[in-house]
Amino acid sequence: MVTLSTDVRKLAPGLPQSLLLRSPLTRSRAVNVHDQFLPHLSPEDAEKWIVDKESYFREVAKTQIEPVQGLRELMTWIKQSGLKCAAVTNAPRPNAEMLLGGIRMADEFDLLVIANEEAHNKPHPEPYLAAMRKLGLQPEDCVAVEDSVTGATAAVAAGVHTIGILTSQTAEAMAAVGVKQCVGDYHEILREIEAARK
Repeated sequence: MVTLSTDVRKLAPGLPQSLLLRSPLTRSRAVNVHDQFLPHLSPEDAEKWIVDKESYFREVAKTQIEPVQGLRELMTWIKQSGLKCAAVTNAPRPNAEMLLGGIRMADEFDLLVIANEEAHNKPHPEPYLAAMRKLGLQPEDCVAVEDSVTGATAAVAAGVHTIGILTSQTAEAMAAVGVKQCVGDYHEILREIEAARK
């Protein structure tokens, strides 16, 4: 049982479960949620609800998260190949660290870039540009795998070859922001790497 100082479900009874469990609730999305589902709350109480929602997400996710198929194998290949790897996310740091720890992959990445700790969040390219600066890489040396339109927009704008992983978006939505390649899971990426090496 998850105990919160505010019962997030009671305060927003019409809020879809998918939105309640989505992380992060970005500032622009939070404004929309407040306007649509929480108009009865003051701005201060709505802000508290957002904090409680993120806490709720972390508690639920601790027991229910699994990596996308093939991620472990791809990360093994990346490490064995001596390549650098960063996680670039719009999630708040506590959520990002909990997710990576929950799937037991926190130590697999050379760098964790939290977008709201940079000058701009995704869809601005700055989080990807910051990752490349910190790792000493150029866009042509990089590949980004993104599961969101916001993230894909940022990666494409940063000049990085961007692969859309279709866990929560459609190929059409990804293509609309400049993604030229989509896969269903990380096994597909590994198969392409193996085929290219033959």
